[in-house]
Amino acid sequence: MSKGQICIRFNEVPPGTNYIKNTHSWVNKSEGEKYVKQGFGVLYDPTEKKEIKPKTEKPSTDLPYDFPGRSHFIDAKIFFIKDIKLMKDYDQIPGVGQSIESKVIEYLKKHKL
Repeated sequence: MSKGQICIRFNEVPPGTNYIKNTHSWVNKSEGEKYVKQGFGVLYDPTEKKEIKPKTEKPSTDLPYDFPGRSHFIDAKIFFIKDIKLMKDYDQIPGVGQSIESKVIEYLKKHKL
């Protein structure tokens, strides 16, 4: 392996290449990432002889999917319930009026947040 390369286990052979199905090869990082994205293979650790699973990112918000006006708060860059609880007027958020504001208050009380 040289710097700038990654190991790919090919499940399918990309057109126009000489890779072999069900084997692994060291390839240029950008080329390998393209093959993985296109579904031709997976990142592979030849020492451990297993697929490398991508790390999952932590959620960027703790707002539940059923939170009233969720998309409006996220659009306003308010991602956490603690920040919403600190707000005095929810209707300062574009798209959040009295109706959504009252639903937010009710939601926070109901779920004891």
